[in-house]
Amino acid sequence: MIHRTALWATLRERSWIFQCFELADFVVKTGTRAGDGHALTPDILKVIKVTAGKIGLFETASEPVRIKASEWTRFELAYYALVEFSSPVTVETLRNTRNTGQGSFLEASSAQKFTWLLWALTLLFAAIVIACGVVATGADNATSRSWTATARVLNNYVPIIVPWVYGGLGACAFLLRTAHNHIAERSFDVRRKPEYLNRILPGMVSGGAIVLLFNPSRL
Repeated sequence: MIHRTALWATLRERSWIFQCFELADFVVKTGTRAGDGHALTPDILKVIKVTAGKIGLFETASEPVRIKASEWTRFELAYYALVEFSSPVTVETLRNTRNTGQGSFLEASSAQKFTWLLWALTLLFAAIVIACGVVATGADNATSRSWTATARVLNNYVPIIVPWVYGGLGACAFLLRTAHNHIAERSFDVRRKPEYLNRILPGMVSGGAIVLLFNPSRL
């Protein structure tokens, strides 16, 4: 709430400053540089740290703190410059990748849990490929056992199923590599999980389309 030349540092403003400070701390610790090799200017860091100090960010606030509107404007401009500089790393991505590789399943980061889901899907596709290989092998071995007769029937569908499964397997492998790169760079955004998962379907369709293009008689 603005009072002429000053405003109260409410919980909302303190939260913004804390997020900004967290992002600035990451940039300082990692020595992150922009694509053109330029580092973050000291003036931006100074504005952020001075503002954090003014409101006693890491202290228990016994009463509201007032901050000049001009100081808040400088802070917002510094925050904007920081976000633009650190992109694609944001406060959200830092929190999504926190605790990765540490603690139990419940303490794992959102990004790590997502990679575990991708691993489960990858193993599922791999298991289907192995099962199809077992069916094909059983069909080729003509014996009196009843399961080989079933295998010969199922083997008629193996050439149709396998390309789709290989497409999904390839998509999962690509997504795992991409997700791990994003985690290492601290740029994994959990809000994009639906987009990542949706890429598996086009991968399966691409694998199945190969059958249609090069061997239509299989469909």
